[in-house]
Amino acid sequence: MEIAAVTKVVPRKKLVYSAYETKSDIPPTYKTIMKKVLVKKGGFQEWKEVLCEPKITDTKIADIQKALTREGYDAGPIDNQMGGKTKQALVKFQQDKGLPVGNLNMETLKALGVTE
Repeated sequence: MEIAAVTKVVPRKKLVYSAYETKSDIPPTYKTIMKKVLVKKGGFQEWKEVLCEPKITDTKIADIQKALTREGYDAGPIDNQMGGKTKQALVKFQQDKGLPVGNLNMETLKALGVTE
């Protein structure tokens, strides 16, 4: 009696190349990232005196427009109106001078030479 041979395929990994290391110079890339960081928690940090509604007259707005124009900011035509161009010029002036931004505060009026 003959017994047939039993075979089986066994996969094996064979080393073809020895391990090697390749080095290439990749130049670094830089970019400036600006981010705001909370320095101090809290609501109002300080109070600023502002020009109130009854004191904001057509004459006062014209004085502000003239002062902004004199300082080199385009406040638009002197029309006694707190329009878009006047507001933009006022905000730019405040930012450039490091003043509180967004309202008619006394520091801004003083910097413009406009009296209360």
